[in-house]
Amino acid sequence: MDQYRAEFRRRVCEFQERFANEYTPYDELLDAMASIENEMNRNGGANWIEGDYDAYLETVREHLTADEQFTPAEIDKIEWSLREIETCGDELERDGQSGRAIDEPIDYLVARVVDWCQRHG
Repeated sequence: MDQYRAEFRRRVCEFQERFANEYTPYDELLDAMASIENEMNRNGGANWIEGDYDAYLETVREHLTADEQFTPAEIDKIEWSLREIETCGDELERDGQSGRAIDEPIDYLVARVVDWCQRHG
């Protein structure tokens, strides 16, 4: 998993440092996953607002579940990961805290985003 995290960070930094006139599906997916990962892992979900992050989750869902490179089992785990993050975010927004462990869902999505980017980038 460390390799996936490092590759994800590298791609996100590369994306953030370049100036682009158009926003490609690759850019859109990286931006969405980076926003989710940053909010949950670095900010503890303190700024989670359902409407904002639901759009990011939907972007990740659209790109990863529509791609034929992933098996049905992988798509099921992608969907599970997205639901776990969404539920955690809902709990954070509603209750100010969540007892959910979302490291696994975040890590799983980061890995699949890297796989997608390697194929499409």
